[in-house]
Amino acid sequence: FSLTWHRAAVAQRRYSLETGERLVSARRAAPGNAPFMRAPHLPTCLHAPVLSRPQPCACAGPKTGADAAGCSRRPPCDPLHFLVTADWGGLPVWPWVTPAQLKVASTMGEVARLQRSQFALSLGDHFYFSGVRDVHDPRFRRTFERAFSAPSLSGPRFFRLVAGNHDHDGNVSAQIAYAAQQDSRWQFPALQHAWREPLPGEEGTEVAFVLID
Repeated sequence: FSLTWHRAAVAQRRYSLETGERLVSARRAAPGNAPFMRAPHLPTCLHAPVLSRPQPCACAGPKTGADAAGCSRRPPCDPLHFLVTADWGGLPVWPWVTPAQLKVASTMGEVARLQRSQFALSLGDHFYFSGVRDVHDPRFRRTFERAFSAPSLSGPRFFRLVAGNHDHDGNVSAQIAYAAQQDSRWQFPALQHAWREPLPGEEGTEVAFVLID
């Protein structure tokens, strides 16, 4: 891979030297237009949608009488378990992924299987070094789908995303469009978004997740 890594290193140096001035001039010339979308108003997290409703589980704490009988009939609680990753953006040239990315993806799959993870936060820089061109860009398949292929990571909307600077250097609206497809594993409705998850075993308690661009 020596030639590949050399090309990637050259691309990274070129990116570092040029992207600052290019991003500033592009944002000034076309504010609010793709690929530099103006972020919509962030909803109050208390009004954000609840994305899952687990079945009631065994009650926390000591119970007696009727309460104890009711609790014993409920399944045991699973914790609210999720994964967090970022900066897995692979390479803009063959083989499109890095050894570190593949190792992390494999470990995430194993942890998600053992812990029954509900989702994964993906916090930016999904495609090095300059994002994607459009919703049909083959890098969705080459850098994401092939790497994060474990069955435990394959649920619908399993990956909850927010963009990073490398994503904004390309067409970040294409990533939102990719997430909007019916069979997508991505949850990315807007540049910044929020939702709530019920906390198992704590009726009425929810955890708010707020992803800010």
